[in-house]
Amino acid sequence: MPRGHWIDDNGKPDPFGPGRIDSPRANLAVACTARTHTTHDGSLAKKASDHLLVTADFALDDMAFGR
Repeated sequence: MPRGHWIDDNGKPDPFGPGRIDSPRANLAVACTARTHTTHDGSLAKKASDHLLVTADFALDDMAFGR
């Protein structure tokens, strides 16, 4: 059974290559304050889930309200 961006149980890679099958979402006002994002990868992350945790940092104090 294929699992996200990993090799399936038969040792076959995803035919579309490695990559995300989901993505974080933000409206324009929040997206404009995005500063960094991190994909947390490693053996424990891969044991925990077939999806890697992604976190994003935003400078919400920079958000323009009504401008």
